Amino acid sequence: MVYKYLFAWMSKPKILIDAHTGAISRPWSKNFSKIIMKAASANIVINEEQQKYLIQNYNIKPVVLEDPIPDFTDILLSAKKQGGYRIEQKAIFNVAVISSFAYDEPLREVFEAASKLPNVYFYITGDKKNADKNLLINKLDNVIMTGFLDYNCYVDLLQKVDVIMDLTTENTSLVAGAYEAAALEKPLITSDWIPLKRYFNKGTIYINNSTEEIKRAIMLAMTRKEELSEGMRKLKLERTKDWIEKISNFSYLFH
Repeated sequence: MVYKYLFAWMSKPKILIDAHTGAISRPWSKNFSKIIMKAASANIVINEEQQKYLIQNYNIKPVVLEDPIPDFTDILLSAKKQGGYRIEQKAIFNVAVISSFAYDEPLREVFEAASKLPNVYFYITGDKKNADKNLLINKLDNVIMTGFLDYNCYVDLLQKVDVIMDLTTENTSLVAGAYEAAALEKPLITSDWIPLKRYFNKGTIYINNSTEEIKRAIMLAMTRKEELSEGMRKLKLERTKDWIEKISNFSYLFH
């Protein structure tokens, strides 16, 4: 914005803002974000709930554009050459738990569910120095703290597990792990929020973030793994087609 108004006012460049959830929900960012968004040429949000919030509270109408489903072809080839991530072979079922140890992740419930499923291995991603130390006091043999992974290694881990779990207490979030599950055609366990259910409407089990629901979802994923994977494959094709069509309709934003 400074560049536009002080140095490029004659060329009048357009400023497009891709607004993430934190820019709308975090108290420290709200006022600053509001000023910047109102001055932008256009704003992009990830779902209808965020669009409605900005219309009502910021008096601006953003466009809705979800993230595209990523393509991991080259990444997986590179990871294979490097050896990739080694998972434990003794587990009957492997779960990748997408985490950055953020405030909206119900990790305590994940640990409690892991204690009740000793034959299921949980791979919790993210830099464990950010983890709640109370969670790490009682080390469970079937909980693997991966630490922060190189992205190639991270994607390789997701490719090798049986199911991907990404949970949030934020009711307007579209979690990144869900997109990664779709890209890899993996069964997904995620939180029972309307935006997630609307977009990831195949190959997915929705839960209320409780310990018992996490346990139930994993046991259900064990019995329906192939069905859920096929649903996610169809979802990937549908959402990729939808995104290409939608972005072509938004081309006016870039001219």
